[in-house]
Amino acid sequence: MLIRGLRAVSDFEYELQLGYLNNSLDDTIETVYLMPTLKHAFVSSSIVRNLLKFNGKIDHLLPAEIQEMVLKANQCTSL
Repeated sequence: MLIRGLRAVSDFEYELQLGYLNNSLDDTIETVYLMPTLKHAFVSSSIVRNLLKFNGKIDHLLPAEIQEMVLKANQCTSL
């Protein structure tokens, strides 16, 4: 099972195609699509990465539960 997030209509179109592709490779693969709350609807991984690259704050964009994990991962990739 794959869990994917949808922020906009354009995400849906892309994710639907990807879901069909994955299912054509293996018909046991199921994709579940989740919509974010409005607070996180326009957050993307590229925005977070760019903010981190320039030492920007991310606490308003990410849930507290994953901020430390993201910061640690960013330190590993910036070495």
